[in-house]
Amino acid sequence: MMLGEFDPQNLSNLAWSFAVFGFLDVPLMDAIAAEAIPKMQDYTTQELANTAWAYDTQKVQNQPMMEAISQQVLESLATMQTQALMFLIDVDLPCHEALKTVASKVVKDFSKGFPLKLEDWDSERFKAAIWNLRVDSFGKVGTRVLWDILGVREAAGDFSIRAELEIDKVNAEDGDAFISGSDDKASGRKHQRVFAYAEYDIEPPLGESEIRGQMLFENGFRGVRADIKWLKHTPLPVSSWVDRSLCAEMQMVTMFCSKLMTEGLAGTAELNAVMHGKLMVYTSMPPCLSCVGVLWQFALHFQRMDLEFANGSGCRLESFMKR
Repeated sequence: MMLGEFDPQNLSNLAWSFAVFGFLDVPLMDAIAAEAIPKMQDYTTQELANTAWAYDTQKVQNQPMMEAISQQVLESLATMQTQALMFLIDVDLPCHEALKTVASKVVKDFSKGFPLKLEDWDSERFKAAIWNLRVDSFGKVGTRVLWDILGVREAAGDFSIRAELEIDKVNAEDGDAFISGSDDKASGRKHQRVFAYAEYDIEPPLGESEIRGQMLFENGFRGVRADIKWLKHTPLPVSSWVDRSLCAEMQMVTMFCSKLMTEGLAGTAELNAVMHGKLMVYTSMPPCLSCVGVLWQFALHFQRMDLEFANGSGCRLESFMKR
């Protein structure tokens, strides 16, 4: 089949595939753009999102293509699904500010369901709010808008650098193991790798030594789960088959709470209320809303702990890979 015979889905999939595998072919991307622009009015929201992501990720400088996508996105804005909206504001499109304005209103309305007191947390109501929006994640921009509304500060840049270095070490070690023909099955993962890194600094009981440390967790089952019943994960509507109890952030926070309980520092309302310190969290891609909920539950349980958050961009394509 010649490129001129490709429909919008074929053109979108082709651009997306090259970007996913990191194959940069500028003449091909320009040829895709030449075919896509006249057909842009026939693109679905999913196809617009995948195409925009492919050009943005590959840093292909094709302004007519991005402007055509932007124009079509604006024309579709009134009926656009929330997940697509949150995906697109993470892409460098000419319509970015217009998208962010609409997305910010959605996030602000959603944030009204976040209680300020632990006794007001309702897991079923939280799930219903997410499912009504049909969204798994607010993405990088949308999540930061939400944290700003909730008063969760962005973690400092030097912390993010340390987090990325620790994550890079794990990726490098697994890459070396894979190349050398290791039998370690962990080095040949087929799922998308997501990491959560954290540093904590807790004010110790009088006369005790300082309580500081770091944690690094990866998504997926690792053989051990912390039995913390008071932090609830949430099934999500788009990737509904994913077990959110295995998210890296969920595992990290529950194991952290389990460790605090073992040390006699947490576990009752009285102990939780007096624990004072800071927890900085970094995730390698924007968190899903289940993990946002878990982190907020943590903040409600430990109201004297300062929670700070930062995240990388990831590729965030899982919501747009279904056909």
